[in-house]
Amino acid sequence: MQARVRAPEQNIAVTATFTAEPLGTPLQFWMNKLKIAGKVGFAPFNQVFQQLLDPSSLQSRNDGGVNVILARLDYDRNSEESAARSVTELASALRTAAQDTGINSFVCLFPRSITIDAHSDFFERMESLLV
Repeated sequence: MQARVRAPEQNIAVTATFTAEPLGTPLQFWMNKLKIAGKVGFAPFNQVFQQLLDPSSLQSRNDGGVNVILARLDYDRNSEESAARSVTELASALRTAAQDTGINSFVCLFPRSITIDAHSDFFERMESLLV
C-alpha cells in the first residue's frame, strides 16, 4: 500500500489599506470546503508597501501560496495626481516583489467611499496604470 502524498499548503496572505480581517472566516471556510490545505494570514494594518518590499514579511515568505492585496484609493477630485502617484508606486513595488519572490499576487483596488463611482474614468485610468 502506497503512502498518500500530502499536497503542499496553499496559504493566503492578505494585506490591506483597511481592516480586512473579517474576510478570514469566509476565506478559511471556502478553503476547507474545497479541501485546499492552508491558512489565511493577515499582515498588519496598512502595511502594503512594507509587505511587498520586506524579504521577511508575511507576503514575501508565502511560498506556494497566493498574496492578496486590497487597496482603497484615497481620492477626491483635487488629488487625482496624488492617487495616480500612489498607484504607480504600488505597481513598482508589485514588480519588485514578483521579481524577488515569484509569488502570485491578486490585487483589488477599491474606491474610498460608496459615493465614488468605481467605474468612473478615474478608476479606469488607475487600473490601467496598475496593469
